[in-house]
This record gives sequence, structure tokens and C-alpha cells, in this order.
Amino acid sequence: MSDRDEKRAYLRRVGVTLLVLGLFFSVFGVMGLMEYRSLQAEGVVVTAHVNQIARHYKSGIPTGYTIQVEFPHEGRLIPAELLVSDALAERLRSGAGGRLVEVRYLPDDPTVVNVANEADRAIGHGEWIEPYIGLLLALLVALPGMACLMAGELRYRRTV
Repeated sequence: MSDRDEKRAYLRRVGVTLLVLGLFFSVFGVMGLMEYRSLQAEGVVVTAHVNQIARHYKSGIPTGYTIQVEFPHEGRLIPAELLVSDALAERLRSGAGGRLVEVRYLPDDPTVVNVANEADRAIGHGEWIEPYIGLLLALLVALPGMACLMAGELRYRRTV
């Protein structure tokens, strides 16, 4: 196999890998977007009891707070853990307004739940931008993949 053929094969492998990775990100982006929109359109708002407030860590760095809640659905209590804003966590810790928070959930799937008031959510969690992150990553990964595939084809055609 010549050097040119090896480079072409390498560019194809990189291109296909990046396209597959882009497809992966886009699937999760679309799923997140669909979940967010259905939660906004069909979600039911109820009052949930806060059982626990804890600091949330990512890679050992504090990134916000999580609350463990229970809310009623069809005669039973559904547990959930939600990322919340620092302001809401402090308000709940101080006891102002009790240890209650409004949540929005899907009646068909009560595991899909978030804090009803978007201002009380952790930044970037469940807001309009979060579902688009997967789609943005898909574009950022897939475009170089397509470029690699095209570069491999163009280099091959020029040499033939």
C-alpha cells in the first residue's frame, strides 16, 4: 500500500469515526430537546416535599446543590433528585417558605421531572440551551469528519 493510499484510508477512518460520534451527540441532543419540550407542554406542576439538600460535586469541584424530593403521583410518592440554584438551596436551608418546592413532571413518565420555576434550576440544567448542547457538539464533531472524508477523496482523485 502506498503512502497516499495509507493517508486516504486514515482520513476515511477519522472521518467515519467523527461522523458516528456526531450522530451519537445529535441523537442525545434531539432526545433532550424532545424531553424538555414535552415537559413544558404536557408537564404537571405539583408541590414536592424536600427531604435533603446536598452540595453537588463534579470532579471534586462544588458545582451547585441537589435536592432530594418526593411528590405525589397516582396515590404514591415519587422520589427524585434535582439540581437547583444556590438561591433556592439557601432559601430551603433557611426554612423560608418551608421545605416545599414546585416541580413539573410528565404524568406518563414521572421520572422526567424538574423544578417548575426555571429561575430555581441550576444554571444550564433543564434550561432551553441544555438540549441544544448535544446538537452543537454533533456539528462540531461531524463537520471535521465530513472534511476528512472529502479530503481523502479529493487527494485520491488528484493522484489518479
